[in-house]
Amino acid sequence: RLARLALDGAVGIDRRVKSQFALSAMLRTSPLSRRAFFAADGAAFVMQMLGPNEPARVRTRALVMATDVFDAPTVHVTGNDERTMAVGERHLAIGGVEFFVQLLERGSPDAREKAVAALKAAIAVDERFPEKGMGGHVLRMA
Repeated sequence: RLARLALDGAVGIDRRVKSQFALSAMLRTSPLSRRAFFAADGAAFVMQMLGPNEPARVRTRALVMATDVFDAPTVHVTGNDERTMAVGERHLAIGGVEFFVQLLERGSPDAREKAVAALKAAIAVDERFPEKGMGGHVLRMA
C-alpha cells in the first residue's frame, strides 16, 4: 500500500515522500515486510519510482531505498552451503542499474550523489553474491 501511495501522482509530493520513508524503514527493519514487498514485485515498484516521469524527490528517495536494500541484503543459504541473494533484491540490482546511470547523467546534484551510492552498493552486493548460473557477476555484464 505504501508503494502504491508513493507512485500515485494524484497525491501530494510531501505525502508521497513520507510514504517512501515509512516503506524504507519497514524494509530495513522487518524481514517479513521485506519478503512480502519483494514477493509483490517490489523491485518493479522501486524501479517505477526511479522513472523519468517521477518528481526528483521521489526518485532521490527511491535511490536511498535501493541502497538500503543492497547494504543489508536478504541472503539465502543453499544445501551446498552457498550463499545467494534473494531473487527480488537481485532483480532490483540488475534492473536498477539503468536507472542509477540515467540519474548520474541527468539528476540533480543530490540525485547524482545518491545514484553513485546506489550503484556502488549494487556492485558490492553483486561481488559478494555472484550468480553462478548467469556467468558470475551479473552487473559487470549489464
